[in-house]
Amino acid sequence: MKLGKIIKKEVPATWLKRTLAYAIDFFLVNLLVTIPFKDTLKAKVEQPFFFSTATDKNLIAISLITSILLFLYFVILEKKIQQTLGKLLLGIKIKTKGKEIALTPILIRNISKPFPLILLVDTAYALFKGKQQRLLELFSKTEVIQEQIELK
Repeated sequence: MKLGKIIKKEVPATWLKRTLAYAIDFFLVNLLVTIPFKDTLKAKVEQPFFFSTATDKNLIAISLITSILLFLYFVILEKKIQQTLGKLLLGIKIKTKGKEIALTPILIRNISKPFPLILLVDTAYALFKGKQQRLLELFSKTEVIQEQIELK
């Protein structure tokens, strides 16, 4: 009996893996932000809803810090290792046609990450078009891939 040849090939990452990786990353960044501000957030949760204001300066500052850290988290890790911690745990990474991914494509592909509504539109494009890439991934010429092993 002759054993086949093992071939590794890169294929687009599944939407399930991509979604789970983002959820892990989002959770990690939010955890890092909420720990230092836990007392402020606890006070806001304990406050009755009708006494709360939509323009609370503390909540706006916390949201802004979270958005900036989320963006920097994705940019720095994808630039350095082509993965975030969520992607690493799920065995996926970003790729471009060149050997090393330049900073500009990483900035473009991640501009929607801190903004849920923009990210939803960005992702919806891919789902409605039946593509494996979000709109900003098409613009940045990047993709999220996973390795697939085949026996030949």
